[in-house]
Amino acid sequence: KGLRFFDRMISEKANVIFLGSRYFTSYYKNYKSKTIVIENRVTKNYKKNLYYSDVNARKKQVNKLIISFIGIVRYKDILINLFKATHKLPVLINIYGGGMDKVYLENFCKENNYVHVKFWGWYNNTDLEKIYFESDLIWSVYPAKGLNEELAISNKYFESIYYERPCVFDLRSKVGELAVKKDVGFIVDGYDVESIKRFFEQLLKEKDKLKNMRENCLENIEYFEDYYKLIEDRLF
Repeated sequence: KGLRFFDRMISEKANVIFLGSRYFTSYYKNYKSKTIVIENRVTKNYKKNLYYSDVNARKKQVNKLIISFIGIVRYKDILINLFKATHKLPVLINIYGGGMDKVYLENFCKENNYVHVKFWGWYNNTDLEKIYFESDLIWSVYPAKGLNEELAISNKYFESIYYERPCVFDLRSKVGELAVKKDVGFIVDGYDVESIKRFFEQLLKEKDKLKNMRENCLENIEYFEDYYKLIEDRLF
């Protein structure tokens, strides 16, 4: 309540309020301040060089569905549910990044002999293309119990579409709702192990589903520069 009061007090005095998600606009519609949405879209400076000819060869050698988590390693309960749900399935999980829960999860996987999970540590931004290309699916399930988590649109949404890799989101999130609407991603209940397991079992049976979604991704790339042209006159 204190944070909401502080937010309201600051917003009422502001000339312009910049919002990081289109879904926040309804909460600021009664303010006199001008609201401008600037989401974390990819820029045209991103490079997507299709020169990783060996990627498909390596993926065929693995012969498993490759799921990648990219970013700060947190919310260990949800990641543990992912590990539990998939440990008997033909799945490989790559964890790229570090954070407060990384060591705990590494120990958890060792104790439970979860050899289908690999931890790679932090990466450089120049590695992102390679990471996405070597993945079949991106896991971006975070708790959506708070208002910010429910309404935010993560950079993974825009990145995964750009690199043509469907993303999995929490079923309570607006970004998950948007991904499903555009048919570029999936939603699951991150707190339900059996639900996650059923999701992957079904996905493994529907081999063309990911291929079709990748084609949809190409049609739904959102560049920051294109959006900036639409809002430029409102900035000045």
